[in-house]
Amino acid sequence: MSIGPVIHLATGYIQSLFTGAAGSSSASNTASTKTPSTNADRISPFAQVLSSLQELEQSNPSQYRQVTRQVASNLKTASRSATAAGNAPLGSRLAQLSTDFNKASTSGQLPNVQDLAQAIGAGLQKG
Repeated sequence: MSIGPVIHLATGYIQSLFTGAAGSSSASNTASTKTPSTNADRISPFAQVLSSLQELEQSNPSQYRQVTRQVASNLKTASRSATAAGNAPLGSRLAQLSTDFNKASTSGQLPNVQDLAQAIGAGLQKG
């Protein structure tokens, strides 16, 4: 089991959470009407996730904490599954991301950007 498919799925899941959560805020709706869809297609997955996190953090801190808590929980479950399947490196990377998102949920700050970038980059390169 390579890291790419799991990270790719996690990234897609994370993005869908942010899209749904951010879509309910008026700031998000205003921003999306100002940006042509062709520009969104040019933004890297990392930039999309980071932008969505920042927007949600600023527009709805309570929902940001809820989303980051849920992402941390899902990553922890995925980490355990990867480790049980014999892929300790993947389990370790997912565990670190889980820790980062858990810290983000309690601090109100963004998760560790370097860990997130590495995970998303690995998903793109190996997925």
